[in-house]
This record gives sequence, structure tokens and C-alpha cells, in this order.
Amino acid sequence: MIILNRCFPIFMVLAWIYSVSMTVKGIVLEKELRLKETLKNQGVSNAVIWCTWFLDSFSIMSMSVFLLMIFIMHGRILHYSNPFIIFLFLLTFSTATIMQCFLLSTFFSKASLAAACSGVIYFTLYLPHILCFAWQDRMTAELKKAVVRAWGSPRHVLPLEGL
Repeated sequence: MIILNRCFPIFMVLAWIYSVSMTVKGIVLEKELRLKETLKNQGVSNAVIWCTWFLDSFSIMSMSVFLLMIFIMHGRILHYSNPFIIFLFLLTFSTATIMQCFLLSTFFSKASLAAACSGVIYFTLYLPHILCFAWQDRMTAELKKAVVRAWGSPRHVLPLEGL
């Protein structure tokens, strides 16, 4: 279980790199092909466009969270944790990840570049967790979303499993 304590956060980040890349690529491709302007000319508001992207991404990521919960709970990885709390924990993280995708999409104008860079940026934002784990007494960098999720797994979820 000590290995799970160190590896669980990185597995969670790696599980969503592809989803992040494809979400950002889709948003930037819409911008690149000027589909958003076409929709606005037809009377669709900006809020509806962003809500549609959120619901599309959320449905895909929530299916991923659900499958991950099946593997975690029926694979006997987390024996004593409440599945509903873990599900909410992962669902909250996926919502924050979607918002991060929206943020990343504003920095790119080419879809292929956005897909490549967003995955790298997403993984790079996880890396402070390694420093936080090493210097946990002196750092307060747990305000970043990826670090908070990675920090929450070994400190709050896994101790309930008997670690």
C-alpha cells in the first residue's frame, strides 16, 4: 500500500491527459474553423456554447470516473473508503480539469499545437506535488488544482485504508 500511496496521484493525472488534450483540441478547432462565430450569427449565445462544451466534456469524464470507481472498488484497491465520497472527489477533480481545459484553450489558435501542448502543460502542473511531498512541512503550494488532488489522495483517502 505504500507504493499505492506514491503512485496513485500520478496514475490519476495520466488517466486524464488524453481527455485534456482532446477537449482543448476540440475547443481550439472550433475557434480555428470559426464555428463559434457561425453559431453566434444564428443566435446562440456565448454562455450556451461554453455550457455545451462543459456538458460534453463532463459526460465523457464522468464515464471515465465511473469506470475508474468500478476498478478501484471491485478491484479491492480501497477497501474501507466510502465509494460515494471517492466518486465525488474524482468528479470534483474532473470538473476542475474541464475548467483548466477552458483556460488552456484561450492560449492557442491552432488545434494540433493545442492538443500537444495542453497535455504537456497538464502534466507539468502536477509536478509541484513531488516537491510538496518532499517538503510537506515547509510548502503551501497545495492551492493548485492538480497538486490538491494529488495531495488529497495519500493524505486523506489512503490513510483510511490502513496506511
